[in-house]
Amino acid sequence: MRYKTLQSGLNLLTAVSRILLFIIFIVLFTTTKTNGQNTNPVDSIANDILKNNLITIKYADYLEGTNNDSLKFDKLVGKVHLLQDNVNLYCDSAYFYTNNNKVQAMGNVIVEQGDSVQIACDQLDYNGNSQQAILTGNAQVTDGDAQISSSDLQYNLQTKMGYYFNGGEIINKEVTLSSTSAAYNGNTKNVTYTGNVELINQKYVLTTDSLIHNLTTEIAEYYGTSSKVATETNIIEGNEGYFDLKNNIANFGSRTEIFGDQYVSADSLAYNGLDSIYKAFGNAIVQKDSLYVEADTIFYNAKTKLANAYGNAYLYNEGTEVMGAQLFYSQQTGQAEVKGQCYLTDGEIDAFGEEMRFNEETGDGTLMGAAELYNPSGFIKADTLYFNETNETGTAHNNIIFKDFIKQITLTSHYLNFRQKDKYVFATDTPYLINVQNGDSVFIKADTLIASSVKDSEASNFTAYRNVAVYKTDMQAVCDSFYYDGMDSVFHFVKKSILWVENNQLVADTIQLYSQNEELKQLRLKNNSFFGSTTFTDLYDQVKGRYITGNFVDGKMNNMEVIKNAESLYFIKNEKDEFTAVNQAKCDTIEVQLNETQNVKNITFRSKADATTEPINKVDPFSLKVAGFMWYSNLKPSLSNFSALLNIINKPVN
Repeated sequence: MRYKTLQSGLNLLTAVSRILLFIIFIVLFTTTKTNGQNTNPVDSIANDILKNNLITIKYADYLEGTNNDSLKFDKLVGKVHLLQDNVNLYCDSAYFYTNNNKVQAMGNVIVEQGDSVQIACDQLDYNGNSQQAILTGNAQVTDGDAQISSSDLQYNLQTKMGYYFNGGEIINKEVTLSSTSAAYNGNTKNVTYTGNVELINQKYVLTTDSLIHNLTTEIAEYYGTSSKVATETNIIEGNEGYFDLKNNIANFGSRTEIFGDQYVSADSLAYNGLDSIYKAFGNAIVQKDSLYVEADTIFYNAKTKLANAYGNAYLYNEGTEVMGAQLFYSQQTGQAEVKGQCYLTDGEIDAFGEEMRFNEETGDGTLMGAAELYNPSGFIKADTLYFNETNETGTAHNNIIFKDFIKQITLTSHYLNFRQKDKYVFATDTPYLINVQNGDSVFIKADTLIASSVKDSEASNFTAYRNVAVYKTDMQAVCDSFYYDGMDSVFHFVKKSILWVENNQLVADTIQLYSQNEELKQLRLKNNSFFGSTTFTDLYDQVKGRYITGNFVDGKMNNMEVIKNAESLYFIKNEKDEFTAVNQAKCDTIEVQLNETQNVKNITFRSKADATTEPINKVDPFSLKVAGFMWYSNLKPSLSNFSALLNIINKPVN
């Protein structure tokens, strides 16, 4: 009843207002300015309203006005309808701040701007001057085909710019995008998404950190270390990419990888979905079924299974392994063409296996299942062998035994590449090697091993990388990289190098050990160099310096010279071989003499030394260390590390 009375009152006020406005209109219409020009004040008032873009009340069941010095607003309740130019606002209730031209709308809020933009939310704060709308609760903006949804939204009806910051999604035709935050431009249809971005359409799902997407052109660019694209058949991982959804074209950068029907990896990659063509540039890898290709650049057609590789090309496919500057291969016919520094398999060989494949035109062959390959100088056994009868090269896979009778080398691993002409062997996947030298043997194990021939000599060079361990009766060592010069009989240990000779331990960034006629002659340590000698259980004489040079006599360490920032820690004994004191010193150069048992005999300072001597009962000898010194007995290789290799060596050859 109250609302009917209020409505009747509003109708009466409206009728009176119309009569007054009509009278004012008649008076003003007959009024002229002193300059003689006719003007219409009603039109001026209307123009001022339009010019100021003021919000007007079209309808409400209930209106209550508040007007004081600090605040003026109207409270509107029930079927509220407000209008500003072509913007219509509907809600259950609202506060209309007439002085500020602002509205706070609550309950079933709907905003319509012409036929293109519609806004819906639980609550709306709207500034009529800037046309900025802040949407709260079930917020949604529809602009043509684009629908933006979030718990909270900001949208400007004038600039058509929209934002959300607390998670949301945008649906455009068949594409759905969600993210933590987004910025929408209704004029350009560009949307920038950041944080947990996911794009879903019928062809793929893209997840990334940041994405720029145009709703009209359907072109998307993404960036982020955790980016991934999943299709029905592939998963694409990379830090950045470009998609043309309409034309099914994509470009990827920053070391992209594709997993699925085929594996593709490159620094940058282009994909044409219509033709199923991959173009990979920079350290490219393509793997399809049994085909594996590496090159600087690869063009691969997934339909015809044709691979074109350019620059440092490498191909492996069941019956064939090919290396060269350029490579053209048909997976359907098994025909390969290689150009530039090509390497193929060996000739004049005896080959055995459970299954063999061979290309008569190229000389390529494949051995699979208990494969064995013999020539006059040695043999290879493996589960799988790839060889070329003409070029005397090949590869072996799994359970490999390699033996060179002339070089006296035996090697085991699960991957091996060999080249017979220059006696080159490359092995990975737990390789072990033994080289017999005048009755003595050198054992080597590492992640990667390389053996090569010394020209015009029966000697060999050895190179090893990662987790290297070397065992010889008179020395043992571990390091990150290792090289043995067979011509000069020099061992090179590089990075994290530790060398054991008798009871002595030597540590440095780089160690060089010289031998002659199978006897140790000299050693050189460079950078962060340490020497330790066991003088009692868990008690070590210690020397430290930038460089250490040591000399051997009759294969035994005799003396050392420590140069640059030298430090020493030496436990002194009496005639009864009892510890009496400990000497600690710093000097530019220190000379160390060793006795017949390879222990420190005495230490000489070549220049003025900063030295102290403490009685042994005044110190804790087991805690004394020169800075950085550690004892690595747990890392010291032993013959037991090579027991499997010894069993193979002792087994007679069939």
